[in-house]
Formats: sequence, C-alpha cells, structure tokens
Amino acid sequence: MAALVAVTIVLSIRIMGIVLLISLLTIPVTIVNTFTKSFRTLAPAAAAVAVAGNLAGLALSYNFEVSPGAAIIFTLTVTLILVKLLTLLVKKRRRADENHL
Repeated sequence: MAALVAVTIVLSIRIMGIVLLISLLTIPVTIVNTFTKSFRTLAPAAAAVAVAGNLAGLALSYNFEVSPGAAIIFTLTVTLILVKLLTLLVKKRRRADENHL
C-alpha cells in the first residue's frame, strides 16, 4: 500500500510540474492576445508579461512563504482574470455610449 501511495505522489508531482509549465507558457500569451492580434507585438509583449509575472510571483512566494511555482501561476491567473474583466467592462461601456448617441 505504501508503494502505491509513493507512486501516486511521484506521478502527481510530475503531472503538476507539466501543468504549471503549460500555464506559464499560455497565460502570458492569452493576456497579451487580449490587446493585440499582431504576432510581431505578441511575442515580445508575452515574454515581458511572463517575466513580470515570474518576478511578482517570486516576490509573493518569498513574502508569504509559499511554493514559487504556485505563486507565479496564481499571479498570472489573477492578472488574466483582471484583464478579461476590464476588457469586458470597457466593451460594455463602449456599447452603452454607442447606444446613447
């Protein structure tokens, strides 16, 4: 039984590592893609967002003594949610302004 638990833990750690890596690669691109569709702008801006998210996540990890990987992905996820909400609010406001004209 202990061997089964150990194998499950090792496999879970490996799987979570892959999930964190995929999140780190996709979330910054999704954030920047909200603002631009040009690949020429998308690639360097996504790299900049990834670096900023990494630094903010590492600072969060250091200050609150949590796992760095989780803190980085949490920071990027919160940023993505805020960007999407702000974009939604701006679109809603534009529609309301267009309807009043």
